[in-house]
Amino acid sequence: MKTKLFLILKTISIIFVSIIIISCSGLGSNELKQGTYAFKKQSRLKLIYYNYIHNAGFTLGDTLRIFEDKSFTYRTCGGLRFGTFKIKNDSLYLNYDSTLVFRDNSMNYFKYSDTMTIEDENTLRMTFKAKTSKDSKETFNAITEFYYIGN
Repeated sequence: MKTKLFLILKTISIIFVSIIIISCSGLGSNELKQGTYAFKKQSRLKLIYYNYIHNAGFTLGDTLRIFEDKSFTYRTCGGLRFGTFKIKNDSLYLNYDSTLVFRDNSMNYFKYSDTMTIEDENTLRMTFKAKTSKDSKETFNAITEFYYIGN
């Protein structure tokens, strides 16, 4: 009786694990919708969680426009960037051809990564380190989350 129950539980476990693997196989696809991706205002709970647990904040007002010819425009509070992109696995790599910067001394930060993770076909996420000045040793993480809003 115990071996029969064990076999049933083992079979159910194998089926359950198989379903999870099959359902996750669509993640990280190389497809990305063309159109505009924009930030979404985060809930206070999420802001507090990331600020105090991960020492990270969210960027506001960023937009990314993806075009069919593999080019993009990326607007932040500090600049406007143009270039081409490539997708590898679940990452979107931005290659800048030109950058227009509209920053002043109060926005003196440096990005260490312009690689975005493709969460799903409607969501992109980028985490980067920033400094408050060129000589500052203190860094903080900033998160940009983009959501597809259409063409």
